[in-house]
Amino acid sequence: MGPVMWVMLGEMFPNQIRGSGLAVRGLSQWTANFAITMTFPILLSVIGLAGAYGIYAFFALLSIIFVIKFIS
Repeated sequence: MGPVMWVMLGEMFPNQIRGSGLAVRGLSQWTANFAITMTFPILLSVIGLAGAYGIYAFFALLSIIFVIKFIS
């Protein structure tokens, strides 16, 4: 899903606000990456590797459903 976001960003905003839209969306992407990086060690120690990956897999599945329903 990572590369899809960067490809879509260049196409989804009108030319008048493209720069601002890319900046805000890029910031939110990096914030999400930071949140995952910071929560992984906590989840690893609390619920183990399978639980942490299970949570992230669940949200990846939700994002795939979102893309299929609203983006495709």
